[in-house]
Amino acid sequence: MSREPKLYVEDLSHKITPPFLDDETYTKASPAFVIVCADLIFINRARRTFIMAKRAVYAAKDWWTFGGRVKAGELLKQTVVRCLKRETSLDIPTERLSYITEKRYWCSMRQQEPQNAGGDYLAFIFAYEPSSEEITIASSHLDPKEYEPIGLTEFNRAQLKLMINWKPMLDLYDEIFPIDVR
Repeated sequence: MSREPKLYVEDLSHKITPPFLDDETYTKASPAFVIVCADLIFINRARRTFIMAKRAVYAAKDWWTFGGRVKAGELLKQTVVRCLKRETSLDIPTERLSYITEKRYWCSMRQQEPQNAGGDYLAFIFAYEPSSEEITIASSHLDPKEYEPIGLTEFNRAQLKLMINWKPMLDLYDEIFPIDVR
């Protein structure tokens, strides 16, 4: 697993308070920026599986990780915890998050209009091994605005390749569960 990016803060007393951008302003501004995200993949180390929900919205519609946009001045792990709580009602300790890697995605679609404007996303990805109870809670509390109401599904690599077959997800699997070539 990779080392989490180091954060350098010039002035600890400075607080960043990002403004709220209405949809029209956000639509105009977002193509000018790389949107920074912090994402989380549920894993089961013993079974070498991903546990995922099916997103109902763009970007990254279909089987995907949890997470979202990092707010200005927010730490990556804070973003993961905030987004996971909103998306699943789970409130997890940051100490149980394992930093994995970062990925950059150019998506052709996004949820906001115009949907075909897409976006450029830099995602810092963490892994988390939920308990059985946490899986049950998350499955029954998925945010209906973002996820299809089918709960969580577990995938090994062969199932990921068969059902999803999206290179970034397969690469992430291989980073977390490398092939043992002894």
